[in-house]
Amino acid sequence: MKKLALLSLTSLFVLALAGSAWACHFDQVTPVADCEGWSIDGNIAFGNVEYADVDYSVQLMSNGSLVTEFTGSERIFPDAPYFSYADVWGMDLCGDYDVTVDLHLASPVNVDDEHFTTSFTCDCPLPPPEGCTRTPGYWKTHAEAWPSTEFTVGCVDYVQEEMLNILWMPTHGDMTIKLFHHLVAAKLNVLSGAPDEINDTIDLADDFLCDHPLFSKPKGALKCEATALKDTLDEYNNKYECDGKDDMDDMVMPASTLNATMPAQDSSSWGTMKASYRK
Repeated sequence: MKKLALLSLTSLFVLALAGSAWACHFDQVTPVADCEGWSIDGNIAFGNVEYADVDYSVQLMSNGSLVTEFTGSERIFPDAPYFSYADVWGMDLCGDYDVTVDLHLASPVNVDDEHFTTSFTCDCPLPPPEGCTRTPGYWKTHAEAWPSTEFTVGCVDYVQEEMLNILWMPTHGDMTIKLFHHLVAAKLNVLSGAPDEINDTIDLADDFLCDHPLFSKPKGALKCEATALKDTLDEYNNKYECDGKDDMDDMVMPASTLNATMPAQDSSSWGTMKASYRK
């Protein structure tokens, strides 16, 4: 009896070795999931089998609830023992998520399963600002939309008519005129309810025009400083685009219209600057 028992145990060990030689299983599986989508890459270690069927399931969960699921299947052969699956979630994600990945392999002689879990957090987009911004081209053609018709620019008090005349002026390479155009637009945007994140740059541009008045044509480093301020204001004026935005910055007001709207009194601040401009 003892001899028979020994033979039986030996037979089972031989059968187990033979079974492992025929076994087919997953090898080097790499699942990845983030806010954009998911992917699964891996290989199959084939024994002496002709094929393996692979089923996969990817579940996206949020607060314990299923958000979306991806499933699929494929027959894989020893001459190409690798697999790769991927997809995007197809939606904007916001908050905390859990992902489960299940793989099932079935070959003619055995089965194999793999299970993976991961978690990630997606940033939530900031709510859009309540106000929007417009360019100098809009403000110079929509005088009726100005929230205020009198304010100070570069230490000079202006009324709307004076500012409109400057907004319609060609720049002639003078960076103070370009800076004035975008500074006035930025002030009007903030006064209209657009985000006031630009206020520090507005103050710097006002200080620059106080020290280097309109039509002074700064050169060298001063021109570079004015250009940098103008570019920041320009970026802001285009940042929160309104519907029906009107870009007319390069248009020139007809001379007849420009002359008709010129202030009559030369004693005003505008009269002094207009004289400077004509020199």
